[in-house]
Amino acid sequence: SPDSQWLTVDFAPNGRLFFTNIAVVKADGSEAPHDISLSGYTDTAPSWHSSGGIVTWATARFGQRDHGSHGAQFDMFASFLNKDAWEKFNLSKEELALKKELEEDAEKAKKADEKPADAADDKKADAKDEKKVEPITIDFGHIEDRQARLTIHSSNLGGAVLSKDADKLYYLSAFEGGYDLWMHDFREDETKKLVPLGADSAALELSADGKALFVLADGSLQKIDLDSAAPKGVRVKASMTVNPDSERQYLFEHIWRQVNDKFYKPGFHGVDWAAIERDYARKVGSVNNNRDFARLMEEMLGELNASHTGARYRAPGGGDQTASLGLLFEPTAKGPGLKIAEVLDNGPVSMNDTVVVPGMVLTAIDGTQIDAGVNVSALLKGKAGDSTRLSLAALDGKSFDIVVKPESLRDQNSQMYDRWVDSRRALVDQLSGGRLAYVHVPNMSDPSYRAVYREMFGRGMAKEAIVVDTRFNSGGDLTDDLVKLLGGKNYMTNMPNGREAQGEPLTRWTKPSIVLMNEGNYSDGHCFPSAYTMLEMGKTVGMPVPGTCSYVWWERLMTGDIVFGIPEMSIKDIHGDWMENKQLEPTIKVANDAESLAKGRDLQLEAAVAEMIKDLDAAKSKAQ
Repeated sequence: SPDSQWLTVDFAPNGRLFFTNIAVVKADGSEAPHDISLSGYTDTAPSWHSSGGIVTWATARFGQRDHGSHGAQFDMFASFLNKDAWEKFNLSKEELALKKELEEDAEKAKKADEKPADAADDKKADAKDEKKVEPITIDFGHIEDRQARLTIHSSNLGGAVLSKDADKLYYLSAFEGGYDLWMHDFREDETKKLVPLGADSAALELSADGKALFVLADGSLQKIDLDSAAPKGVRVKASMTVNPDSERQYLFEHIWRQVNDKFYKPGFHGVDWAAIERDYARKVGSVNNNRDFARLMEEMLGELNASHTGARYRAPGGGDQTASLGLLFEPTAKGPGLKIAEVLDNGPVSMNDTVVVPGMVLTAIDGTQIDAGVNVSALLKGKAGDSTRLSLAALDGKSFDIVVKPESLRDQNSQMYDRWVDSRRALVDQLSGGRLAYVHVPNMSDPSYRAVYREMFGRGMAKEAIVVDTRFNSGGDLTDDLVKLLGGKNYMTNMPNGREAQGEPLTRWTKPSIVLMNEGNYSDGHCFPSAYTMLEMGKTVGMPVPGTCSYVWWERLMTGDIVFGIPEMSIKDIHGDWMENKQLEPTIKVANDAESLAKGRDLQLEAAVAEMIKDLDAAKSKAQ
């Protein structure tokens, strides 16, 4: 706080992790934290206003809800620590002007009544006044009634500051694409975009005199005059001398200490961590580059036999970017050109007005003929988004050209994933005679949950049961959301005009389910099928899942090219066992062997459908 007597923090009251509240705390630790947000939603990033009477923070209570701690939109919120700050904030423009005029008149009258002093005394008095800091008065009684939402639209926020007079809020919001600088004027009740930035990352800070903002957007620093809203670039020039060998020695010691402090379980899985330090310290001096150093750290962290460890090297910059046409080719086709086996939905070629079908041959790209000596990837290097001419031979042998804009390989990978999911859904529909719904959960994120929810209550609403495929799930934080979604129990039936309709709950799946899992499930991809099994929600089919149900703490080192991880928190199951390194066995063990996959079969999915149909038929027979 401005008087240095208080701190403002976000904290997890009563151990409710991941949903932080905002508190103010005595700097000397003499009092317990005072919760000033009292929200229950996610509240984070608190900041003290220069006046001392206001604390601002970002809150998720109004915006788009998140699933699994991901995807929420935030607003800026404020708590007014005393009645004076609250009343001043709520004054109209006219009332504030009158208040300022009265205060100025009172100050003039006070000076007129004071005893005249010589110039030296005036300077001493001025210096004394400058150093004097008024103590902050905080009234905790009914503090929840002195709160205000500062933004009028929830969004992805990059930072915010109140003006010195607390009459304007300046904030970075990715509301229309990238981060832009926005301003809300509380007296005029006006919100507008102040400076378009379109930045992928941004931060801001108010100048000491409150007349300008310093904005860092995508690595570029700007000073923005708040009267004119005119940005001006700030040149920054710096140099640094680095001893890379000494730096790597420091990084090694830092990694070892962080693991020593943060590893989730005392005892380090039986590893003598002090001995590990001695053994690996000898090797650091023989490494002369960060790529090899990352590999060495990967080996060291691997000694712990734990998930969510390791070190990754990411070189600055990037290599060649090969574009994609959204075409799959026949690998065994003979002759010049590439014979098309499939045109991916929503790919560059499929979106073209000219129909391209399997069996046609791609003969040239931008005039370069495709033969045995041509590298097609080289022809597509750097072509993503650029108009590119393709020459093709139709089924009747006639040649024609089309112009497309190739896409990135990331876009193609997304289309390939959609293609796989569509094929799994179609297989379930075929094998079950249309009785079962199908969803795949690729990771434990907000978008995944929304895709599952849409499929479940859209295409799957009329089905008798659902196959929940979690194979190759890469993790995240969605277990509780999925458990609640799949664990619905009917407790009411809606009867419009005497007809039976879907009852309560309307937003949870109340029919049977079965879960697919395999060796590729990781992290929360292990937590979910474990919870599903422990709660006896249904059967699981597939292969054993390694015990990796832990929370990771990733850190990017100061060099910028190395990231390492520590499993900082693991979880115990209902039996009191650590889930880290506790393998989960499926109810029905089925392997997808290479021979069956080569024939296009999915033995695990076939087994899951057969088991679910068997259980549904058994339940029907029992009911009769």
